[in-house]
Amino acid sequence: MKAAGTLRGRVTVQARTVAYSTRGQSTEVWTDVVGGTRWAGVTHLTGTEFEQARQVVATATTRIEMRNPKSFALTTDHRLVYKSVNYNIGAILPVGDNDEDINILCSRFV
Repeated sequence: MKAAGTLRGRVTVQARTVAYSTRGQSTEVWTDVVGGTRWAGVTHLTGTEFEQARQVVATATTRIEMRNPKSFALTTDHRLVYKSVNYNIGAILPVGDNDEDINILCSRFV
């Protein structure tokens, strides 16, 4: 189990949902998961920059470590928000032999 003092950042787990306008047009929106705001340790690992369709695109890879939520099942269909930045979840890996802590490998466009 990770020491609580190393989990200093607050992240919010969001799920993709569909909202409908008054005319019935659907729109994809992200909503906060109930009980999804959690303490976490955030480590920025790598960054790359490349040209795509004549535009420079920068991406960053981040590891977010937190306690495994018991009230919902975290999946790669969710996303995390840390300091108003959206992180797409690429993988969720257990830490050690127990299921108490998880490492979440994320990417974001800068």
